[in-house]
Amino acid sequence: MLLNPLPKTNVILSRAIDSESIWQYTFQNPGTDWSNSNFNSSSWKTGKAGFGKGAVGVFNNTDWSSDKIWMRREFQVNNISIKKLYLSMKADDHASVFINGTQVASTTTKVATYQLIPIKNVLKEGKNVIAVHAINKRHSQFIDVGLVDAPDSEK
Repeated sequence: MLLNPLPKTNVILSRAIDSESIWQYTFQNPGTDWSNSNFNSSSWKTGKAGFGKGAVGVFNNTDWSSDKIWMRREFQVNNISIKKLYLSMKADDHASVFINGTQVASTTTKVATYQLIPIKNVLKEGKNVIAVHAINKRHSQFIDVGLVDAPDSEK
C-alpha cells in the first residue's frame, strides 16, 4: 500500500496511518454543542480510525456505512509552543473539523490523499477535544484526521 509521504512533522494527534487512534462516534445526530469540549459523549460507541467502507488503499478499521458520522476524541497538550499547526486529513466526501468547539476546517469535496491543511491554533494547555462531522454523498467513504506541527513545511 502506497501512501503519500508528508513533510517532516511532529505528531500532536495521531491518524490511523501513524498508530492506533481511538475515537468516540455516533451515526445519530447529536444535536447542538456536540463539538464543545464539555459535551457528554459517554453513550457514543468507540472505534479505531479510519472510519469507512469500500475505500481502497486505506485503513478501514471501523465500519462506517451510513451517510453521516460524528466523531470526537479527547487529547492532552502539554506544550503549546507549536510553530505551524496543520490538520492532516483524508476524507471521502464532506467533512467539518472542530477543536474545542471552534470550526477549524471544512471540505465539500473528496480529499483523496492525506493533505496538510493549515488551521488556526486553538489548542490549550491540558485537555482538548477534536470533533469531526463527515458526510458521504456517494459510493465508498472514508475519514481519518490528525494534527501535526510542521515547522519545516513551506505551506
